[in-house]
Amino acid sequence: MPIANYNLEYTFNCPQNYGSVGGYNRNNKNYILEIFQDFKLLETVAPKSNETVLFVGCGFGWIAEDWLSRGLGPICAVDTSTWIHNQKHIHAAIPIYNYDVTNPEHRVEIKNLLGLTSEQKIDICITEDCFSGLYDAECVIIAESLRLISNRVIHYITPPAKDPNYDSVIFPGNKKTAEAWKTLLPQDSILMRYSGEFK
Repeated sequence: MPIANYNLEYTFNCPQNYGSVGGYNRNNKNYILEIFQDFKLLETVAPKSNETVLFVGCGFGWIAEDWLSRGLGPICAVDTSTWIHNQKHIHAAIPIYNYDVTNPEHRVEIKNLLGLTSEQKIDICITEDCFSGLYDAECVIIAESLRLISNRVIHYITPPAKDPNYDSVIFPGNKKTAEAWKTLLPQDSILMRYSGEFK
């Protein structure tokens, strides 16, 4: 059971309420991409135009959509949140698939969508800030599952807030430093949102 239930309409992922947190306009994709400095992910990963990419925990797929608009891909975006799938017809401009990467059959389907054979691996896999809502053991299982099908695994994670009360009340979850995540997942790369800190 995850720490945070993303199937609920939390303030931070509910478009009609999101503006009450830090003044964010959740309905403005370009504003959100800039506020979270998601350009640092693109700069750090530096994917080649023909590399296959999997986004896990993609939300409405805005980062994946941005990468596709730049001619990158093929790209597959997956998220298991029921709330996301109930709202994606409003907010998602690309297909968002309800695949659980810990399920072997779903991993096969993901590779098929990317045009890969059973022997081929996905070039880049990025977990898009989904680990913040999971316990360590769940993060390890997901990371292990992704290494089975990916050559390069990167976990894109929001760092702890400077005010611990803000995290505990508004954004409950698993908040660690880049060093702590790297200790938990030593085989993977860690990129922290905002700071661009890469481990």
